[in-house]
Amino acid sequence: GVGFFFSDMLGNRNLTVIAQANGTFKDIGGQVSYLDRGDRLNYGGSVSHIPYLFGFVQQGFNPNTGSIVIQQVLQRIYQSQATVMGAYPLTQTRRFELTGGIIRYGYDFEVREFTRFGVRDRDLNQLEPDPIYLATTGVSYVGDFANFGFVSPLQGGRYRFEVSPQIGSEEYVSVRADYRRYFFHKPWTLALRALHVGNYGADLQPESPQQGFVLGREFLGDPYRQGFIRGYGFNSIFDEECRFASSNSCSIIEQLYGTRIGLLSAELRLPLFGTDALGLINFPYLPTELLLFTDAGVAWTNEDLRAFSFTSDVDANPSTSGSPSRPLVSTGIAARFNLLGAFVFEMFYARPFQRKSVNWDFGVVIRPGW
Repeated sequence: GVGFFFSDMLGNRNLTVIAQANGTFKDIGGQVSYLDRGDRLNYGGSVSHIPYLFGFVQQGFNPNTGSIVIQQVLQRIYQSQATVMGAYPLTQTRRFELTGGIIRYGYDFEVREFTRFGVRDRDLNQLEPDPIYLATTGVSYVGDFANFGFVSPLQGGRYRFEVSPQIGSEEYVSVRADYRRYFFHKPWTLALRALHVGNYGADLQPESPQQGFVLGREFLGDPYRQGFIRGYGFNSIFDEECRFASSNSCSIIEQLYGTRIGLLSAELRLPLFGTDALGLINFPYLPTELLLFTDAGVAWTNEDLRAFSFTSDVDANPSTSGSPSRPLVSTGIAARFNLLGAFVFEMFYARPFQRKSVNWDFGVVIRPGW
């Protein structure tokens, strides 16, 4: 991938161009966006075409040749979108945002067969679902009075409250409430966060032919989504507990997604390397922050609160469909460091209390502190 950012000297007019390629010509995507901040009313828009690639490998038998066939099944989701937006600041720290746009989700399925006679590619057009079209609008109330350090905010707070109806092939309302506060007592910072994301009216559709992609699904196990619980990454759980179980019968995986999620997080941050003003050790070449953290979250779909179970009995054994949603909790230590002013890495060592077969989980993500 490659990205370009163009701006005038005052930053009033901004153009961003991003391109990505991953695999074949079908996997090329990109986005162009423009933002004008010259007046008090900010406005802009973007167009994008982003392919998402899912896949799996399976083994079969060809009765015509009497040989074993290895099949690599590829499923592509194409998200094409056009969006316009406007933002009106009430003060230097608060603003309203309004967005509107159209989205199209298209599908492409194909299979690559590996046999002793060679490799053959086949399209699976008959299995592809019809495209999905959505019109979306959204209104947000946003506040930001935080002061940042080298890798994360130090003091103040941030919040976003958003409502976004989705109308078209499927209809639901997305709601987001994200509130964060930072209490600074030199050199420590206590950071607190509460997050809720809900797609009300959405259905996970367990029998949907899209399989790996369902509209309205939120995750707690993806490290690059806001609702990530450290110690419960999808890849880590699959490698350790669910390698030989299907996604429909691995109960710990089932607890990590739904149409709604709730998350509470707390961090006690200490700047280790930095400057004399911010850091225990004056070493500005690799600003580093140490922290203790606790994450707690739950994902659910059923609107009936009786679907919740507050026991800790979550394991990798098969469970029945519609099993109760259980809160997942982890705690541990982590370090964030700023590499060359361009990337912020986070390494964590978490104790996930609801993973019976795992005492501690190590992970690395590229992101600044929330």
